[in-house]
Amino acid sequence: MEVHRINDSFIDVSGIPEVVDFARQFPTQVHCWSGIPNCIGVASTKTLAKMANKLAKSGDGVQNVSGPIRRRTPQLPGPNPAQSDARLGR
Repeated sequence: MEVHRINDSFIDVSGIPEVVDFARQFPTQVHCWSGIPNCIGVASTKTLAKMANKLAKSGDGVQNVSGPIRRRTPQLPGPNPAQSDARLGR
């Protein structure tokens, strides 16, 4: 466990097969022990986990955004201007 701030922590769950089921145990258990409401964000990076945590606050307490990230290459309309100008790159 890596404590980021007083109210933020990160746990590496890469070896756990059912991450969401595992994560769903935390909010209930922490609230039972401390009375403090909390949320869990599951993601592949810390930044995405923080965003997932923010989404979890408006949902059921656990948000999973750890699916594959698809990168889209933007398609430019028309020909590439750099390829059409023979003077570039010399």
